[in-house]
Amino acid sequence: MLYLAKTSFVVSAVNALLVTLVFYVLASSFVSILSTFMVIVGTLLTPLIAVAANLPPEKVPGAVAALAKDGGTQVLILSAKLLILFFISNCCTIIASTCLLAGISHGITRLLGGPGSFRATAASYAFASAAWTLSSIPVVNLLAPIYGAVLDIIAMRELHEISRAKAITAVTISALIPLIALILLN
Repeated sequence: MLYLAKTSFVVSAVNALLVTLVFYVLASSFVSILSTFMVIVGTLLTPLIAVAANLPPEKVPGAVAALAKDGGTQVLILSAKLLILFFISNCCTIIASTCLLAGISHGITRLLGGPGSFRATAASYAFASAAWTLSSIPVVNLLAPIYGAVLDIIAMRELHEISRAKAITAVTISALIPLIALILLN
């Protein structure tokens, strides 16, 4: 479980940083373009902005400049909030899904005659959770579940001393049960 906690922490940190960095670059670019547009058009539309913002016309250029200047700060604050939210949700998702799948898979493995303990099942799923590191790489992230399943199958086969077919059955069924539950709930 300590390995799972470390893995989920590292994977969540990497994923959160990458997503936040992409968001920050895109949002700050958009804000700088919008700010430039506001400064150029704001001076032309001073009477309309004065009426809409209920400001005297002479204060409009200062208000537009302040809004343009504060836009970057707002993006930075929003990016920091996104980083924290994404990190926490990603970390919790990795731990919860790994524990859920390990529990289901252990029950199926025991039904198939596997002599291993729950600790062995949890360890195999914790090691396979390293596949989550690929989830932040575009296109490659489509292969991450397959890679994780292969790691699960190998670990289940070795740790429970069962055949490859039984390991494939246990891992496949344990992945399908939550999927079927989600489909039925919708």
